[in-house]
Amino acid sequence: RNWSSPVFGYTGSVHQDRIDIEIVVELAKAFPAATIALVGPNMLNPESVTRLAAHKNIVLPGPVDFSEVASVMSAFDVCIVPHVVNDFTESLSPLKLYEYLASGLPTVSTPVSGFRDYPGLIHLAADASSFVRACEIALSEPQEMAVRRQEIAKQHSWDARLDEIEAVIDSTLDSKASSYSTAPRAAHAV
Repeated sequence: RNWSSPVFGYTGSVHQDRIDIEIVVELAKAFPAATIALVGPNMLNPESVTRLAAHKNIVLPGPVDFSEVASVMSAFDVCIVPHVVNDFTESLSPLKLYEYLASGLPTVSTPVSGFRDYPGLIHLAADASSFVRACEIALSEPQEMAVRRQEIAKQHSWDARLDEIEAVIDSTLDSKASSYSTAPRAAHAV
């Protein structure tokens, strides 16, 4: 990619009810030499697209195949989640959180579901000005933070999730088996 560094990158649906346009615009103004890349299907209304297009350092490259996400993210310096905090974003599964943690990259997010659970690993910001400040801090964070993020991400692998499910099922089956074996038998009339 011919993106100017630093690159503040987002992967996911660029959805009108999800993306805080004001945060993205303020980030573009604060870092005019940087690239703000919103990678994913563009579902913004024409007014929002026009606002973003007024800033040459905001790019909307469109969707990429899931198999290419890691490659695209390798161009990022900071992962961003400029989500509006609303019922819609609160209902989302934080799959993006695990992808971002696995990358090890510094991440700046609004305090949405999942992301606010990792304040030591995710830079949280509730408004445009604090989002810009958090991005400045993220650019200079120590490299060892990447290792910490990746260690947390390993705890959320599909294998780890399957182990949790198996443990719950085993526990439930053991509990039921135990209750059957200790339950008094009913007397049958003959």
